[in-house]
Amino acid sequence: MLRKSLLPPFVVALSLASCGGDSGPSKAEFIEDADAICREGDQRAEEIAGEAFQDPENPTAGEVLAVLKELIPVQRETIDDVRELEMPDGEEDEINSILDQADAATDEAAEIQDPQEAVAVVQASDTPRDPFYEADKAAQDYGFEDCGE
Repeated sequence: MLRKSLLPPFVVALSLASCGGDSGPSKAEFIEDADAICREGDQRAEEIAGEAFQDPENPTAGEVLAVLKELIPVQRETIDDVRELEMPDGEEDEINSILDQADAATDEAAEIQDPQEAVAVVQASDTPRDPFYEADKAAQDYGFEDCGE
């Protein structure tokens, strides 16, 4: 009877020892996987934008706002998909901080209701007035390429 009760912990210990422990993906592997998710999100965003404007060279403010509203779920899904990846050991806090910044920027963009404000946000892209500026900068500093654009 005693032997039977010791068997399961022994088997678990043996299986853990044989696989050498799981340290998760490397930072480079994680970045590669996350950037692939971001590239896919970017492609979907480009498709949405490409189909939304009557005159892509001269979109109306209303069209810009409508596209912004369509892009919010794509952005949220991209962030969620990256958050679901296994993260490198010891990097979780930094990665989650970047994703939290992206979530906050997405929330800020989702609150925009005025078409002129939507145009201003688009025109402010890649500047400190861009809601995603800080999140993108943090992502780039971490080493992301596609997820930092």
